[in-house]
Amino acid sequence: MRGARRQKTPQRPGTALFCSVPARALRSFFPDGPWQEKRATVGFGIEGQTLTPPFHPTAMPKPLLGLLLGALLGAIDGACAYLYPYPEVREQIAMIVMLSSIKGLLTGVAAGFVARKWQSLPLGIGVGFVVGAGLSILATINPDPNARPIFWEIVLPGMALGVIVGFATQKYGRAPQRA
Repeated sequence: MRGARRQKTPQRPGTALFCSVPARALRSFFPDGPWQEKRATVGFGIEGQTLTPPFHPTAMPKPLLGLLLGALLGAIDGACAYLYPYPEVREQIAMIVMLSSIKGLLTGVAAGFVARKWQSLPLGIGVGFVVGAGLSILATINPDPNARPIFWEIVLPGMALGVIVGFATQKYGRAPQRA
């Protein structure tokens, strides 16, 4: 069959083949799983029942998505401090990663609750930016007068974390159901 082209699988908007798993397969592995059932095109154009896993970004509530993403990005932000050329930073890397994760958690929760209340992308990004910058500025306060000034090394990644989490919580995550 030289020259024959495969036909594309028809797919409804909003569904992706990588996250569409047949219900029967997931129920066999996880019989009591909290799956959200929906109808979608699966496989090769066969109409069937699919399930969205609970860890998928569109299945989680917005504050939970912000919390998890903020903690992950905060840990990455803190771990990047190991690359700074200051030896005193490398000695305290565990505390830096932990506190940076907490900063990301708080930023993510704030952005998630704003995303749940108001459906505005600029507002979500702005709240993430302000909360991330504010918590980062609090982290730069050092009572030691001989400490090395590393203001921008802390504040800029905190702002970036806030913008990313603010965007993600507005764009993804499950909106609350109206009764």
